Order: sequence, then C-alpha cells, then structure tokens
Amino acid sequence: MNGNENSYLGVEPIGSLMRKYAIPCIISLLVGALYNIVDQIFIANASYGDVKKPSIPVEKEEYA
Repeated sequence: MNGNENSYLGVEPIGSLMRKYAIPCIISLLVGALYNIVDQIFIANASYGDVKKPSIPVEKEEYA
C-alpha cells in the first residue's frame, strides 16, 4: 500500500472534509444517546424482587 490513498486529506478544502467526516460522527452520537435513553427506560421498568432500584445510585444524606 502506498501513501497516496489519503492524500486528499491534505488538498481538499476544510469545509468539505468537515461535512464528510462530521455526518458519521453525528449519527454515531445520536445512536449512542438513543441507546442510553432506551436502556434507562428498561432499567427503570425492571423489577428486582420487591424493591425497584434506581439505575443511578443515589446516596441519601443523613442528618444528625
């Protein structure tokens, strides 16, 4: 393999490169965010015996 395969990164305008590489990045971020939202919904609806546990641990402050 020669080094000419990626030579367009040095000669193409920045704007077109940003559009070319930003779209897959934005899609992957949206997919990850959607996965986290759906995961939190399923965890919130899951029952653990008689007690429902939050998906994010919450520490209770105890006052003396």
